[in-house]
Amino acid sequence: MKQIRVQELINMYRVRGHLNAHLDPLHSEPPALHAELDIANYGLTMWDLQRSFVVDGLAGRSEATLEEILSILREAYCRTTGIEYGHIMDPEQKRWIQQRVEGVSSSLSVDEQHRVLEALNEAEVFERFLHSRYVGQKRFGLEGGESTIVALRTILDVAADEGTKEVVIGMAHRGRLNVLANVVGKSYNDIFRSSRGTWIPRACREAGTSSTTRVRA
Repeated sequence: MKQIRVQELINMYRVRGHLNAHLDPLHSEPPALHAELDIANYGLTMWDLQRSFVVDGLAGRSEATLEEILSILREAYCRTTGIEYGHIMDPEQKRWIQQRVEGVSSSLSVDEQHRVLEALNEAEVFERFLHSRYVGQKRFGLEGGESTIVALRTILDVAADEGTKEVVIGMAHRGRLNVLANVVGKSYNDIFRSSRGTWIPRACREAGTSSTTRVRA
C-alpha cells in the first residue's frame, strides 16, 4: 500500500513541485509546504524515510529510500526555478524533461557563474539606460525578468553546439529591446534608429555601435 502512495507522491512533485519553488530572491521566508507535497498526506511518516521503495526510473534508479526520493524531487522541483509540465499530453515529452531535471546536478562552475553575472549586468545596465533616458515614455521593459537573457543565451549556445543553424525568436513587446541588444546582438544604433527615426542618443553613440554578444550559428 505504501509503495502506491510513494508513487503518488513522486507524481505529485512532478505536477505540483513548482508551487514550493523558492522564488523569493530576498530569502525573507521559505515557501509554505504545499499540502499535496506533505508525506503525511500519503500516510507516510519519518519512520518510513529509511525504507526502500521502487521508483520506476526516478533519476535513473530502480529503488531508493524515501529520504533519497524526497531529496531528488526537492532538488529538481523546489529550488530557485519552478518547473511545470504536468499539462503536457505527450508522455515522451514529459519523460524528456524528467530525465534532464531529476537527479541532475545544477551547480555552476566559477566561470559559469561569472558569465551569468555578466549577462545579468548587461541586461540591467541596458534597462537602467532606457529608464533614465526615456523618462515617462511608454515602453515594455524587462525589469524583474533579467534572467530571461541568461536563459536565452544558454538555450541558444546549447542549440548551436548541437548543430542548429537558424533560430526564430517570437516574443511580446516586453523585454524585446533587451533581447535584441544582448542576445541577438543587434547594434545600439540600429535599435534606437528603428525606435526613434534617425535620432540616436549621444550616450548610445559614445557606448559604441554594437554589442559584443552574438547568437552562434
